[in-house]
Amino acid sequence: MKQNKMLAVMLSSVLFGATLVGCGSSNSSKLNVLSTKTVELGDPVILDPAEFLADNSNDIDVADITVESDLKTDDFQYTYNQMNQSVTSKGKDFLGLGTYEVTLKYKDQSYPVRLVIKDTTMPEFISPAAVVTVPVGNEDYNFSNVYRTRDKDNVTISINGDYDLTTEGKYPVTVVATDASGNTNSLEITIKVVGKNQQISASDQFDNEVPSDPDSQTDSSTNDEPVINDNVNQNPGAQQPNACPISNAPVGTSVYYSFSDLYTAGTQWNSQSPYNYFFYLEGQDDCGNKVYFLTTGTSSQTTPPIVTDPDNSTPTPPTTDTPQQELPE
Repeated sequence: MKQNKMLAVMLSSVLFGATLVGCGSSNSSKLNVLSTKTVELGDPVILDPAEFLADNSNDIDVADITVESDLKTDDFQYTYNQMNQSVTSKGKDFLGLGTYEVTLKYKDQSYPVRLVIKDTTMPEFISPAAVVTVPVGNEDYNFSNVYRTRDKDNVTISINGDYDLTTEGKYPVTVVATDASGNTNSLEITIKVVGKNQQISASDQFDNEVPSDPDSQTDSSTNDEPVINDNVNQNPGAQQPNACPISNAPVGTSVYYSFSDLYTAGTQWNSQSPYNYFFYLEGQDDCGNKVYFLTTGTSSQTTPPIVTDPDNSTPTPPTTDTPQQELPE
């Protein structure tokens, strides 16, 4: 009878030990995964299983884990690189904003993870000019051509403050850049509104930065002087509607069909010397299209050129004051 009790105790111990081993085996087969994986917009997104584990204290072989997701199989919307396991949105070098489903598979068990791409980075100004000069009356002036930004998402440029593009003067305002996720960046600037034939000096320009249209191929680092011929020079880069002639252009001027093109050429000239200046006139070609005439000079010239306004054919001399003069308040 005593022998039977001892056998029963030994059998119970064996069964208890087996239970403990079984529990240990069960724990080692479970993954401790993240419920949500967040990545900043523009950062690399890697679909490696290790990227989605909260820890690997059980020393699980990551090679035994597989990752399943439409990000790997939907080649219409995404581009998946099997070599480095990275994924991007089709046609981009990063994965777009949104929430994506990722599933880890291990020993016939599934572990869902939410992959969230967020944008928390504010836009970066790549042309942080302190001053922008605008021709009077140009009420549809596009400030985004000057205050361009770098961001992974669409950016909207807005102006906070009171200014009047129909009245010459200086207006302190704030330029605000806002991306699609609501991140903002701002600059305190001055808008200078100038009239035609008003001398514009290097001190009036963008802290010597040259603005450029994002669609323009103009190299803002060039030091080439604008070509001013004895006769009118039609800028070869300008879009000339129907190639209309310009019979009323002032002698010695360059012609542009957009103010931004003229302004870029003028500021390139200004950037070469603090004594350089330019001014512009507005006119029309023989087909009635609006054109701009650019004239340049330096303060060392003893006799400033006389420019004829094509609108009224009246000789109009530029101001003889030094180019550092302030515009009227």
